[in-house]
Amino acid sequence: MTVSILAIGYFDGMTGYNIHTHHFFKALSQTYSVLEIDLQDTQRSIQKGVDQWISLCNKNKTLFPVVIHINQPDRIENFFQLPGCHIVFSIWESTIYPESWLKGLNKADYVFTPSEWGKGILIDNGFPNEKIAVIPEGVDTIQFNTNIPPLPALEKYNGFKFVHIGKWEDRKGSEQLIRAFEETFSDIEDAFLVLLCHNPFNKKLNVDTELNRLAPKTRSRILSINPVKDHQTIASIIRSCQCAVYPTSAEGWGLPIIEAMACGLNSIVTNYSAPTDYISPATNLLLEYRLTDIKTPLFESRGLKWGQWATPDYSQLKQHMLDCFNDQTKCKSMGESAAIHVKDDWSWNNAAKKTVPFLESLY
Repeated sequence: MTVSILAIGYFDGMTGYNIHTHHFFKALSQTYSVLEIDLQDTQRSIQKGVDQWISLCNKNKTLFPVVIHINQPDRIENFFQLPGCHIVFSIWESTIYPESWLKGLNKADYVFTPSEWGKGILIDNGFPNEKIAVIPEGVDTIQFNTNIPPLPALEKYNGFKFVHIGKWEDRKGSEQLIRAFEETFSDIEDAFLVLLCHNPFNKKLNVDTELNRLAPKTRSRILSINPVKDHQTIASIIRSCQCAVYPTSAEGWGLPIIEAMACGLNSIVTNYSAPTDYISPATNLLLEYRLTDIKTPLFESRGLKWGQWATPDYSQLKQHMLDCFNDQTKCKSMGESAAIHVKDDWSWNNAAKKTVPFLESLY
């Protein structure tokens, strides 16, 4: 039989879902025939893709059709009537799944999740082990690598630069990081913090106002960059810095973390959730943590219980940042090891290769 894949998701954009969808299916198309349905297209274009898929399945009796969804599981129900083995990618950050997501996942034949941690969370939420496969995400090492030139606008700031990229929100630890920088580096003039952390989903957020409130002493050395629209600029921002900092509470994958590693930066990262599949003491400074109840309303479910995630050790965060500043040679060496590790083991092609034996086992 011949495997053919219907790829459903949001292909264009800068979010984690966009990047995952674009690069995973591009890598998978090197092995299989892939028909794309971009959910950002018009309804007419989407229906054209649906009709083409149904026609393909009806005409080719030796075809093994596979439908892979990269989307929130509560948004895919309209496509389950399509022919094929349905696989849903599940990317989640809490210990409790929304009931609406579990409902969607239970309609799928199989579920992919990017990490061993994610698999454990699915099992804890009652999802059967035999229906789960760990298929990692990856990083585009052509766009993110140690040869990318730094951003000229950041080069004029002569000193040691920490960088943090990601939505400003509780889960990312944005405020904790800024407070840590303020408390640790208020008297160290050649330390900078570079932020790319606007949150398009929080219209009330004013980053400048928050920085003035949280960091009055170091405000002039916190460089907040406006949203950018291309990955090459993000890579150049990373390459302009010496250490990435991610005191995250939980990650379904952690794309900014692995992108920083690919660019040769030592990263300070909470030792919890999906990144534990690719971070280690050899390539990262790891933050200890304690699990705490989530107070931010991620979803309305199960009696308003949103599960738990990690609260990283705040004192250790400050110490790790200071250690990186004080021993820049060691910091650079760990970043170089991180880049080698990511390039060898965590490309999108590697993710696609892990998918092949699973699909072949289905027929």
